[in-house]
Amino acid sequence: MIGLTIFTVATGRYLNFWTQLVESGEVFIGSSVRTQWLVLTDQVEKIPTEIVAKLGPRLTVIRINHEPWPYPTLKRYEYLQFVRNQVVGDYLMHLDADMIFVASINEADITTPLAESEITCISHPGYFRPDGIKRFEFYSRNPSKIIQDVVLYLKFGGVGTWERNSHSTAYVRRSQRKNYVCGGCWFGHTTKILAMASILEKNISMDLGNGYIAQFHDESHLNSFVANNDVNVLAPEFCFEPRYPQLKGLTAKILAVDKNAESKWLR
Repeated sequence: MIGLTIFTVATGRYLNFWTQLVESGEVFIGSSVRTQWLVLTDQVEKIPTEIVAKLGPRLTVIRINHEPWPYPTLKRYEYLQFVRNQVVGDYLMHLDADMIFVASINEADITTPLAESEITCISHPGYFRPDGIKRFEFYSRNPSKIIQDVVLYLKFGGVGTWERNSHSTAYVRRSQRKNYVCGGCWFGHTTKILAMASILEKNISMDLGNGYIAQFHDESHLNSFVANNDVNVLAPEFCFEPRYPQLKGLTAKILAVDKNAESKWLR
């Protein structure tokens, strides 16, 4: 059995999404994973009593203030540093509140990817492209994507939205723009995740001190870290959006359920 802490920021209306996330996790996370749910919210009193009773000591709630966008997402690494002493799992996963588990998750789903690297990120579902024959099949079914992707490669060096302002600590050089990851899910050994969060918190603080916010906030900074460090990257089973044709053939484990998902992911 492994211990897994699932860390989520759920202020404002996102607390409702988080309750669905927990309910689904309690169904699909197997007995080989002992889960700690660590949530930061401005609405502690609105957490359903049945969830509090069911989770008992496996629930850790920290009260924070709700802030205007984009600070709830931009400050997630700072929040993680703030609660680092509350983390009990040997493994630590960040999940956006607007996710649900839709397939079984067991010990091997967490530990196997980490055999290659101590941190695992997830390819952004909007920018993921399959390999080999599956990529050929995808482009043959979606010819407009060929033109779109060629333009992205010519203009930016890859399929994704890496930070292109060289004055930002999130900046990724053109030659490093290989595999764009999403900010909604990442996990790894707790010590390594906390070390990553410390680095990214400092980088964001430097940007803010210079009066700048990266184009895609915490996700931009995460992609800078991935470009410059040894990080394992999985296909989007852990951040699945069924409307994307490029995900055909993948098995969803965690689903993005935000009602604004299309406008959120398609850029």
